[in-house]
Amino acid sequence: RLAKALQEGQLTRESLNDFMAIKTAGTDIGRKLESFKQAANPEDVTIANQILSEVAKVTDNVDDILKAAQGRNLNDLREAAKFYREFIKPTIGEWVDLIRYNSMLSSPLTHAINIFSNLVNSLVVAPTDYTLRGAIDIVGSRLTGRQQKYLAREGISYSVGYAKSLGKAFRDFTDVMKGKQGIEHLDIRYMPLAPKGGVAGKIEGILSVPTRLLEGMDRFFIALAEGGERTALGVRQAKGIKTPNLDVLAKETAKYRIFRQELSPAHQGMLLDAVDELTKLVEMARNNKNPAISTIAKFTVPFLRTPMNIFKQGLEYSPVGFATMFRATNKTEQLTKA
Repeated sequence: RLAKALQEGQLTRESLNDFMAIKTAGTDIGRKLESFKQAANPEDVTIANQILSEVAKVTDNVDDILKAAQGRNLNDLREAAKFYREFIKPTIGEWVDLIRYNSMLSSPLTHAINIFSNLVNSLVVAPTDYTLRGAIDIVGSRLTGRQQKYLAREGISYSVGYAKSLGKAFRDFTDVMKGKQGIEHLDIRYMPLAPKGGVAGKIEGILSVPTRLLEGMDRFFIALAEGGERTALGVRQAKGIKTPNLDVLAKETAKYRIFRQELSPAHQGMLLDAVDELTKLVEMARNNKNPAISTIAKFTVPFLRTPMNIFKQGLEYSPVGFATMFRATNKTEQLTKA
């Protein structure tokens, strides 16, 4: 019941009471999940879920929360930001971060490199990967007698699906630029500071152009890559090869192509896991409750996930890539990349 309400972005008294009740037991549940090494699917973590969790830290008054959420879809960034800012006002530090991050990302060269790398990785590298992987798998299946898992024709199918997704890609880009969509898997630190508009809203709109452009272009290429992935996986499925969770797999792989994959996917081996563990340590420092630690970490390492994902792919697409096969469950894929 609670999951349904959060997915829809609409709060009712019943769902809010559910949330507060579950939150009480959350710490204990979290420890147990960690002990079993379970993780929630990142796709299921909505904006509404994240925002409500933050608001619940400053108030547990159901009536106040319900009143502020009345008639608002909390999965719409603009409406969610207005709800969030009813309880958590922007700080001077957040305005400083807005200026600092957008200043660092304001160079036209930054945007040119981002577009070029996304284009090459999603349009050239991906279909080449799939064609080569299918060829390698044909040889492997013949030699070992196992069932074939990949098809060489997936490369062409990917390109067809990629081209057909241009319309959705443009819509996603436009939605980000208009403020209808925010940063995916939203970090609360990037919540709009002045969602109600006015002078502050105009200032924020001007200052945030670089990050919105980067986010918009990433969403543009994710939509293209996801369309290609769905088509390629559909070909594999039509051939009778098992492809469980096709939609989730397509999204995850599309994000990988744009260097935005989640940390520690289940299939990767020991070497790439080691890189992700280092990334987690830096993230812990950046999110530390002690301002002395978090401030130093944020100023020392302003950007983390994308650079580390680029570094990981740099390892995979090099002779070192053969070492990524150790303890990996997707050995054919890692061999192809190397």
